[in-house]
Amino acid sequence: MALQRVSVHSLEEAEALPGDPRTAVISVTDPEVEARLDPRFGALLRLAFHDVEEGYLIGPSWPEWVRPFEETQAQDLIAWAAGLAEEPVPYHVAVHCHAGISRSSAIAWFLHQRHGAELQWRPHFYPNRRVLRLLGEHAGLAGMAWPGL
Repeated sequence: MALQRVSVHSLEEAEALPGDPRTAVISVTDPEVEARLDPRFGALLRLAFHDVEEGYLIGPSWPEWVRPFEETQAQDLIAWAAGLAEEPVPYHVAVHCHAGISRSSAIAWFLHQRHGAELQWRPHFYPNRRVLRLLGEHAGLAGMAWPGL
């Protein structure tokens, strides 16, 4: 099991993490933000999208400036994690978003479900349903859901 553990962090917590070659980071930010992360991490995947779900805004679509999680991002994340899982040495994966509540917890749950990574997180998570749905669909885990959602 090369993805041994996954932890969830806020942006502030992630920026304070010391770089470690056996730690991979999934950095989730709004499109206009880039996290300042230690360059010594073993792997880094940056994703930029807003924390929105279907039904979040009234109307048939989001305003032009809103960037939701996209299918191509789901595919990129799935491929990135699969490559990491093939590494011979176990990785800890740190996932962060702005508050460490919605986008990052959805991705951490996916990694737990798909790769069996041990979860390390705090209470009060509310994973983004769009992220869960797209990751589940593209990974062949349709119906993957957070308990209670």
